[in-house]
Amino acid sequence: MPSHALPPAALPVAGLLPNQPALAVGRQQTLTRQHLLPALPALEAYLLALREQIDPPLRQHKPIKLGKPYPLGQCLEICKAMQAAFGFILMEAVTVVLIFSFTWIAPFLPNTM
Repeated sequence: MPSHALPPAALPVAGLLPNQPALAVGRQQTLTRQHLLPALPALEAYLLALREQIDPPLRQHKPIKLGKPYPLGQCLEICKAMQAAFGFILMEAVTVVLIFSFTWIAPFLPNTM
């Protein structure tokens, strides 16, 4: 293969846009079918519920932007709010796991005080 040629996994897949993500490797397709596809309904419901939480404050803050009603024209604001909300929830989950893990392992740690 010439040094400038793309590896097979980087070649466009028929029917997709040039920058559209695609599962070109068989293992990725298998893992997606096994783990992601069954979880899609729950994931979609979770993200829609999260969106329902962030919409009211965003709508109240800027009900009209450039003459258009919320949510038209506010994709960036919605995206940032979703990222912030999801990041906060993720950090809470990580904190709970860390606290639980420490509580479980603390009796086995040497007393350093």
